[in-house]
Amino acid sequence: MTALSWSPDGKLLASASTDGTVHIWDTLTGAPPLIYRAHQDEVWSVAWSPNGRYLASGSLDGTVQVWDAQTERTQVTYRGHRAGVWAISWSPDGTYLASASKDQTVQIWEALTGKQLLTYRGHGSEVTHVAWSPEGKYIASVSDGGVVHLWNATTGKQVWLLHL
Repeated sequence: MTALSWSPDGKLLASASTDGTVHIWDTLTGAPPLIYRAHQDEVWSVAWSPNGRYLASGSLDGTVQVWDAQTERTQVTYRGHRAGVWAISWSPDGTYLASASKDQTVQIWEALTGKQLLTYRGHGSEVTHVAWSPEGKYIASVSDGGVVHLWNATTGKQVWLLHL
């Protein structure tokens, strides 16, 4: 397994895997997992939407996929990265998704339509993690070289840069 994410209600656990699958485990009953198999390569990130209805997964196939956890159907597939996706993060209100990639970018998407809104550039190496601030105004990203960028989530402009 490469990543884990609890559903907001704590009843389900999603796990990402190098075999290209995402498993949804029912932590209350121990029932056999639901298995999502739409990625074409290793899956390195999973994240539940704040309302718990959707699950997003990022893969080395360069895609981010959002699927409806109730129907098990793909809602949308984002194809804007030129390399694998290491990390994803939902905005606090569930409207947007941020994805971090080996292509050295952070991309912002309209969560349920897949419309690409912004691309943040400035990292000198692959971006390994991304996170929204609790109020949704900022996005932090970190690259392999230990450089943290803080971005204005609305404009995409860099607010500050920190070298670790």
